[in-house]
Amino acid sequence: MGVTEELLVERVWMDSTQEMVFIVRVDRSGNFFYEFLNQEAINQTALDASAIGRSVREVHSPEIGKRLESHYRQAAESAKKLKIEDAFQLSTGEVRWYQMVLTPLLNGQEECTHVSAFIREVTKERKADQDALEMWKQIEESRSRYSSLYENNTDAVFTLDLKGRILEGNQTAANMTEFLIDELRDKRFLDYVIAEDPEKFRDYLDQALSTPLEDTRIRFLANNGSQISCLLKLVPIIVGGNRVGIYAILKDMTELDKMAGKFAESENLFQIIAENAHDVIILLNNSGQFMYISPSCFNVYGATREEIEAEPLLSLVHPEETEELDRKLAESILTGELWKMQLRIKHKTRGWVWSELLGTPVFDEDGKFSHKVLLLRDISKQKEYESKLEFFAYHDALTGLPNRRMLKEAMYRKIEHDEEFAVLILDIDDFKEINDGWGHEIGDQVIQEFAHRLSQNIGENDLAARLGGDEFVLLYKGPITSAEAIQKASIIRRSMEISWEALGVELKITTSIGIHIASADASNPSDVLKKADHALYEAKNAGKNNFQLNR
Repeated sequence: MGVTEELLVERVWMDSTQEMVFIVRVDRSGNFFYEFLNQEAINQTALDASAIGRSVREVHSPEIGKRLESHYRQAAESAKKLKIEDAFQLSTGEVRWYQMVLTPLLNGQEECTHVSAFIREVTKERKADQDALEMWKQIEESRSRYSSLYENNTDAVFTLDLKGRILEGNQTAANMTEFLIDELRDKRFLDYVIAEDPEKFRDYLDQALSTPLEDTRIRFLANNGSQISCLLKLVPIIVGGNRVGIYAILKDMTELDKMAGKFAESENLFQIIAENAHDVIILLNNSGQFMYISPSCFNVYGATREEIEAEPLLSLVHPEETEELDRKLAESILTGELWKMQLRIKHKTRGWVWSELLGTPVFDEDGKFSHKVLLLRDISKQKEYESKLEFFAYHDALTGLPNRRMLKEAMYRKIEHDEEFAVLILDIDDFKEINDGWGHEIGDQVIQEFAHRLSQNIGENDLAARLGGDEFVLLYKGPITSAEAIQKASIIRRSMEISWEALGVELKITTSIGIHIASADASNPSDVLKKADHALYEAKNAGKNNFQLNR
């Protein structure tokens, strides 16, 4: 192939790639001139063929030209291939991120005469990273409120990101593995897992984000080189409906494994171990009759062994879970596999207690079914923790009112169903002076009482939310007229004028209110809130302690 044909092929390739390709020439004064740009570069920028031969600064805005020239100069002077990410503000005001691979081209005297640039837009990737970071921030805020539930869990708990890297771990995880959590942070969880089928376990970890999975047995590589036998439970972390990571919960099965082994050697020795176990251990024969119940049943479920033995097993289980339990008990004999489920067990005084049941069939030397071993433990604290995490993802911690996320989701539902609704946005007049003059403790009391009074002025299907600071929103279901919305605002304004007392301090509290009636063709919650906020601004300018309607 001749030189002309090679150049033609190279030109066709550059024009067919989905990346923007630029070649700039470096003159002896250190200026940079465009000598080539491919079709994708023309499509994605305001440049065209007229840019050829002109300087970088000449064809771009001063800011963009200056930054591009700086990147090209860095590549030329270093004489090394560089990979750079930078954000540029377009003439429309929009900010976009680009990844640039800059390669200096040297002559025989090792002088840089040209720089090639392969550029692709990575705005979506950067935004996804920012969104993920914000979600993790929300998770950390929620978890900090209940750190004792996390830290005092008797099982090891690791927090993993979407790529399976360890982000955090509780104290049990550090104690069990003999690692400092800082030593594990940003490391791949897989690197410390020893599984019978590593490839299958990788698939198992990937599936945990989308599919409820049965727990699995693994060995975890400890800092001292030992392998800890564990039961692994993977729980997806969900924030705002999005899966942002995984909780990997490891139950140390070392003692239980030893227990099972010793039982095979000596039933008497097994009984000694079982009598001192914290979890409830139950042995069932083929007819479902109790062969053994560990004494820990009294501490966990408030009943003695004799009281539990007096009833069939299924009568101790919540009616909604009896069918599944009965099926799993029967299937385990056929499959010979360990199984697990969550169910509610009757407590003598506390009612139904959420529990986790681990079951396994036991066969004799001839392969004939002998009995079932059931291990029960109370997971009510874990359930409570999960419930509180869910609550604080959608509610304000100080007032207990719905937060901005829950408000917007409610507004989206009304917009999607073409419903009319009214939005009142309120704030407390001169709240900064109250906070600065009397302190944050009284300021918080004012916020809480303000929220309480708002809650007293809404219907069952309406919603009061706190946006942040002293700013609140009332969402009234429609259809609603302007006169009705004004009447509601007037009632709320008068309710706030009733005497206030916070920590023995008498205060005069008033509120300003912005009103907007959203029509059935409203576009999105942000636009509706902006219109109500504009009305609030007008109410403030009109002297406070009043309301304005944005039509």
